[in-house]
Parts: sequence; C-alpha cells; structure tokens
Amino acid sequence: MSTHGLRTSEAARYIAAKLNPLGYDVYYDHGKKGEFVGKIAVSIEEKLSRENELSQMDIAIIKREPKKLIALVEIEETTNNPKKLIGDIFAVLMGDFIHLPGGTQVVMGDKTTLIILGKGEDHKIRNERLLKLADRAKSALGTVNSKIVKIVIESIGEKNNLEELLMKKVDEAIRKNA
Repeated sequence: MSTHGLRTSEAARYIAAKLNPLGYDVYYDHGKKGEFVGKIAVSIEEKLSRENELSQMDIAIIKREPKKLIALVEIEETTNNPKKLIGDIFAVLMGDFIHLPGGTQVVMGDKTTLIILGKGEDHKIRNERLLKLADRAKSALGTVNSKIVKIVIESIGEKNNLEELLMKKVDEAIRKNA
C-alpha cells in the first residue's frame, strides 16, 4: 500500500476492532481489498457506473441489525482547504445511493452522520461557517442523501490522534442512532 491513505486505513482498523464486537461493520477504502475493504461509492443511480459515481468515501459504519448506515467518513490526509471540504460534503449530499465493497448497497438512515476530517489546525470558525451553509443548502437538494441528519467537520493536526478523534465522532453518531 502506498502512503496515501495509510493513516486512514490505520484509523479504520482501529475503530473496526472496537465496533465489530458491538454489532457494527466498518467498511473502508484504503488497504488490501477484502470483504470490508474496497471502494465506497456515492452515486446518482442504483446501478453504479463511472458515469454516475459522484464520490468515493473512506469509511462507512454500518449497524448490522437492523442494517443501518450510521456514519460516512472522509479523511483528508493532505489538505483542509474549503474547496475540498465543500466538494466532500456536496458530493455525498447530491447522491441517492451508497455502494459498499462487494456491490452491496446501504440506504441512508434517518440519523446518519457525515464526518469530514481534514488536515490542519485552528479552522474552527471556517468549519462552522461551512457547516451552516451546507445545512441551509441540503434541504433544497431533495436527494436521498440530503437527508443526512448531521454533518461534522473537524481539523486534525499532526499532534492529534486520528484514531481517538474518529472514534469520538463515531461514538457520537452511534449515540444519536440509539
């Protein structure tokens, strides 16, 4: 595996080890392909193709019973610029379908959280502004994915423990779904 996505795959394996025994499956996109490792795609059509794929996400947390999408996660390891974060958010919100590795689809839950973590420090005010704008805009989209109940944008610095920050945000999403 290249260094691209290395921190993301380590964080995904960390949260998978904690969540799998609790009835959750953690799918992720960086690593050796397998049952839970591969492309997590957002599309505008039920049958995934290059022509209708909007984005690829890094991590999806799925509750097994009843099967429900708890959180979608994108980790920007190399950047934290507003253009990239806005693209991450709206590529998900504009879609209608989430495709997991192995060709499985999962439906957006009524309490699904979108978590965007971007490299950088001290972007709290900017992140809050982006969240306000996204929350106002999502109701006008009318897509299945625009029903995401919560969007989280956090900056991660070199000093932050990505695994712990991600686990904290996923725990919040799980509690919201309880």
